[in-house]
Amino acid sequence: MRLGVRNLSVIVVLLGLGIVISGCPGSPMARQWEREREAKRRELEYQNNPTKWVAYEIYSDPPGAHVYASDGQYWGQTEESEPVRRVFSHKWASSSETISLKKRGYKTTEYSWPQYFRYDTKYEAERHYEKFVVVLDLE
Repeated sequence: MRLGVRNLSVIVVLLGLGIVISGCPGSPMARQWEREREAKRRELEYQNNPTKWVAYEIYSDPPGAHVYASDGQYWGQTEESEPVRRVFSHKWASSSETISLKKRGYKTTEYSWPQYFRYDTKYEAERHYEKFVVVLDLE
């Protein structure tokens, strides 16, 4: 295709005014299209991923600590024979979790761990609780 002088001068004027032709790589319009395409790709990937599950039993040493999620939600109190149990589901294979344990006479203790969602059903996750003990320090 051959551009005449008249067509070329229109393109130069448009570019001089800050108007970028949308087909140009790196143009604002092309970058916007790329962002939208990437968002759609991530949404489809999320929808196509099956939900995975994981379950935890949380103990404390000494028992009797109150367990809170990072968002402040109360999960329960650890007992000597009864841990705090939580079951999580997620569309992604991994994430992380942070909890706080509080008990009178002991320092508030935060504990973080990576979560790996490896079970296909809640029932299967509940049959394979992952157990951990958080040790509290005296004040």
